[in-house]
Amino acid sequence: MIKLVNKLHHAVMATLLSTIVCAGHAQASESTWQNVASTANMLTDFQEDINIDSRNHEQDGILKEAVYVDNVVVKQGSLLINADRLAFDAHNGKRNGKIIITGSPARYQQRLENGSLVKAQASTIIYQAQHRIISLSGDAKIRQHNSLVSADEIIYEMQNELIRASSYQDSNNLVETVVGADDLK
Repeated sequence: MIKLVNKLHHAVMATLLSTIVCAGHAQASESTWQNVASTANMLTDFQEDINIDSRNHEQDGILKEAVYVDNVVVKQGSLLINADRLAFDAHNGKRNGKIIITGSPARYQQRLENGSLVKAQASTIIYQAQHRIISLSGDAKIRQHNSLVSADEIIYEMQNELIRASSYQDSNNLVETVVGADDLK
């Protein structure tokens, strides 16, 4: 396991990861997804250490970039990301940082302040730290509460819990929304 010990890199990672709300990897077992601490949430996740497992890792402290490849698993409190590849780019400052997660699919989950779990998956997930926006593209899915949205592309604005889903112009796919019966009460 790679433990981040470089304080600058750790600060960049903590700032970026503590505010994400969606992504991960197809080979993660279902038990891994179920064993996330139920008391942790996105507010307390920031106080936890970040643990990253991968087969390969490259980090450039001057450019403030890091790339993790092959069986990537990121854990920080309730946050769990599984991916084939995860790249951090904070060369424009950590507030303007970007995380690009890819996989078949890439998966993300995190517990919100209210205790509900958000899960998302797509071929590509991009998190923009400054705007707190997650973009999912390529067979994108996001589950929050008892509802599921599936589309070619999904934009999730974390601060407002706003989901915008669309199909590619050249696609025959439709946006599919399943609203759980409990959400209708």
